[in-house]
Amino acid sequence: MLVYWLIFAAFSVGAISYASALARPGFVPVSGPIAEAASRRSVVLSAAALALLLLIGLRYDVGGDWENYLDIYRRLAPQDIASGVFGSRQEPGYTLINLVAARVGAGIWLVNLLCALPFIYGLLRLSRQQPNPWLALVVAAPFLIIVVGMGYTRQAAAMGFLMIGLCKIIDGRPPLQFILWTLAGALFHRTVLVFVPVMLVAGVRNKLASSALVLCSLVLAYFVVLPGAMDQYGAGYIRQTYTAAGAGIRVLMNVVPAAVLLLFSRRFCWSAEERAVWGTYAALCIAGGLAMPFINSNVIVDRLAIYLIPVQIFVYARIGYCFGLVRKGWLMWTVAVIVYSAAVLYVWLNYAVNAFAWVPYQNYLMTSA
Repeated sequence: MLVYWLIFAAFSVGAISYASALARPGFVPVSGPIAEAASRRSVVLSAAALALLLLIGLRYDVGGDWENYLDIYRRLAPQDIASGVFGSRQEPGYTLINLVAARVGAGIWLVNLLCALPFIYGLLRLSRQQPNPWLALVVAAPFLIIVVGMGYTRQAAAMGFLMIGLCKIIDGRPPLQFILWTLAGALFHRTVLVFVPVMLVAGVRNKLASSALVLCSLVLAYFVVLPGAMDQYGAGYIRQTYTAAGAGIRVLMNVVPAAVLLLFSRRFCWSAEERAVWGTYAALCIAGGLAMPFINSNVIVDRLAIYLIPVQIFVYARIGYCFGLVRKGWLMWTVAVIVYSAAVLYVWLNYAVNAFAWVPYQNYLMTSA
């Protein structure tokens, strides 16, 4: 448990330090001493991301699905690459990484490390699009980093690719780049495909072009990753009634910032691209909250809601800047976000029914396993 609090504390110190340098009328440092300080902090941010990569990738016996992932590795290890990739019911990207790790004799740690790469990179890209990237990491730490990153290996990888794709849209890149990044994520967890048509329709002004892109992406996805998907996921998510503990709270955690964003979208979104991406995300969060009471199995809503967690990062990391609160009292507002995130982490570590699977934290560098 101490490791998780140390991660959170490091991000919190970074957030306070960064906010103190940027507590001025302008949002983004352009020149002078503040720009130089921001450049130095960018190097520190990259170093923190590298440390986080090692903590996530080299974890040992951490996460509720640890044994399941270990069982997948053991089943795939004896197979040759061709039969493993085309014969496994797991997503091909995750299967291939397991097969490669087995061939080089590395073990499950290499699988986790490679899956953590897109997750950390995507999170870093998203954080750097916020006025205080350290504060974005503070908001992400309790659930997205610790729970998802260290527990849901396949979905974390898919999440990372999706965040990269979203950043590409916000940067004004062609929609094809978002499609390719999201399809890459689908090679690790198919559920991310849900966001391809939604985000394309929202992000492309020409509806005829967006419809054509949706059709192309779905056809490509069908041949690459969808065969057998309904057989694998249908029984667990649709045909039976499964309940995810705490799903309602996690969905509500998305609904609150989504409502704030929809009410004050012009303050939060500083470009048309941001408005398209985050406005759509906010609408999806609200729709998920409204759908919860009417769905027998809340697991599918809960798992899809994981992909919506970035709306929390977006809103809470810049809410002080959007309302001018940072200029009036940067320390008070930054600490307020830190306290809220600390409360989320504390409640999860002490009261979540499955938190025991994350405690104590162990690392391959500190064990003889």
